[in-house]
Amino acid sequence: MKNKFTYIFILVILVLMAVYCSQIIKFNSDKYNKAIDGKIDLNADYLNSVDYISLGGEWQFYPNVFLSLDEIKKTDKAALNVRLPGSWIDRSGEEGRRGYGTYCLEFNNVIPETELSFLFAIAPSEAYDVYIDSDRIFGVGQIGETKETVEPEYKSFAVDTKISDGSLMIMHVSDVYYHSGGFVRPITAGYRQNIDRLKLNILIKDVLILGSLTLLLLIILIMAFINKRNRLTLIYLLLANLISICYVLSTGDIIIQTIFPNIPFFIHYTMYYLISICGGTLLILFIRNLYPELINKTVSSLSLVKAGVLFFLFFTFKGRFVGAISNVKDILALVEFIYCIAFLIIGITQKKKNALLMLIGVFALFMSVLWDMMYAYSMIFTSLEFIMPYGLVVLSLCSVVSIIKEYQSVYMDALEYQNLKLKLNEQKAEKGEKLYNIKLFGAFEVYRNDGTRVHFRTQKTKELMAYLVHHKNQEMDSDTIINDLWPDKPLDKAKGILYTTFYYLRKEMNAAEQTVFDKRYLLKEKFYHSDYDVFLKQSEALYDSSDGKISEENMTFFEAIILLYNDGYFEKDHYLWANEKRIEIENKVMAYAYQALKVYDGKSDTVKEIALCERMIAIDGFQENLYQRLLAAYLKIGNQKRFEEARVKYESALKELN
Repeated sequence: MKNKFTYIFILVILVLMAVYCSQIIKFNSDKYNKAIDGKIDLNADYLNSVDYISLGGEWQFYPNVFLSLDEIKKTDKAALNVRLPGSWIDRSGEEGRRGYGTYCLEFNNVIPETELSFLFAIAPSEAYDVYIDSDRIFGVGQIGETKETVEPEYKSFAVDTKISDGSLMIMHVSDVYYHSGGFVRPITAGYRQNIDRLKLNILIKDVLILGSLTLLLLIILIMAFINKRNRLTLIYLLLANLISICYVLSTGDIIIQTIFPNIPFFIHYTMYYLISICGGTLLILFIRNLYPELINKTVSSLSLVKAGVLFFLFFTFKGRFVGAISNVKDILALVEFIYCIAFLIIGITQKKKNALLMLIGVFALFMSVLWDMMYAYSMIFTSLEFIMPYGLVVLSLCSVVSIIKEYQSVYMDALEYQNLKLKLNEQKAEKGEKLYNIKLFGAFEVYRNDGTRVHFRTQKTKELMAYLVHHKNQEMDSDTIINDLWPDKPLDKAKGILYTTFYYLRKEMNAAEQTVFDKRYLLKEKFYHSDYDVFLKQSEALYDSSDGKISEENMTFFEAIILLYNDGYFEKDHYLWANEKRIEIENKVMAYAYQALKVYDGKSDTVKEIALCERMIAIDGFQENLYQRLLAAYLKIGNQKRFEEARVKYESALKELN
């Protein structure tokens, strides 16, 4: 495994070096004009052959000083050649004189009084003033020589101005958030209509990218809500998506100014750097949760430590530390991407689900980041904007699709298992095996065939189950159910409650699932048996034996009935819709009991007579003849104590009657 990883890592590095070299070759070609020694050729043929021009290349730079046109002409100080877009580093060691200076670019072979538009990307630096020769055309923020005197601002500008051959663009730049040095982002020039079209394209691009990321964010939120199995993985993806949105907002010229016109500089700065600080870490954690056997736990821990350290330094030093090690931070992020790419390739060789899809997403982001780094440091002139947002959308889309496919796979497996379980339940039912044992006499309770009790989510869920058992083999319509269970609720609201309650019921009766119920609210009797079913069978046997007349020959059937009827039908649940049936059963039991008393008289079986009288009094405690018979039986066996207890109950019943 280690050798395989090493070979893959080397292969990826070689590919990246080839891409890097190809871009350097492209940069050195003559197809795109670039600034050389502080001068750029803007002849008419070139201006007409391209839509936009990136004013990149070698600008002349005077560090730690703000110079006007006259001062530039008179100064003896040698200018440095600094590539833009790009950064410079002050190594003078003079505290307080870092991160500001003067940039100069001369326009050659320009037709006199040529009117061009210059588009300055959002925050080409923290604060800057722009001059064409001696005329100040605009500025952003307040330039200064120290952090205390600089007022940074994020704002893009498109400015129309006239230039001639030999005109000089002068930029006074303050970028003190970089601990030593500064940074200037892309500047684009062109005819007004082309610049307007470029701005519109940028706006459409930003809207589409933000819309895509927001849509993916909503999908992730929905999936995190319904998919508990991959919730941690989805949280990492959710955070990555959020910082991606922050990054796109921070680089969106028009959108950021429209939505947050007065956004504080540091908040904007934080939104921009969040992705490079912890984006790679979130990616590693996401892939590690998706494929636990691929990513080493130590590596993910180190990546977390890296993100934590950078976070601490960023917020402690207000971004200056991150600015000073921008290259290191970006390189660390690239290393994290390469690590993920290498292990995803291994995942593909091991036939891991969706590993190829994730590899495409990570590789797209990796290449876009690498491209932007080369573009930012004047190695690529084919782009006029950063393409990393496109890579973010591709990665987010691939990640969401991977999770959806994984969830779909798990769902299909669960569905297949469920279908097998339902078939097994059907087979058990056909063989006469029951899935549930239901107790209706006394307190209503439902037990699975393994002896575990079903716990209902709400009392109404339990009552709905009892109601369907009560109406077994009957197709109940919703209006009838609502009238019995929710008579005081408005019909529309009651229907919603019924559907929700029925959903809970089907979910809790998970042993039978769809087989137990259908859309007509029918409970199929073949999947359960109840004590009431036993009661009915014993009653039928009693009736069949002698037309319902109790004798010594069929007394065992009655004794089974009275033993089963220890409590009344739903007696402890007090369901109003069950009252009629409860009274009907009580009357039948009492009728049988009176017949049984006559049999006991003939047999002189006083003990059974006493037990039956007590049970009958428990059913109907206001029958005087039962009390009198019970008192006589106690006297007959000489049980004075039980006699007195029965007499007290008898007198109490008489008082209630009177």
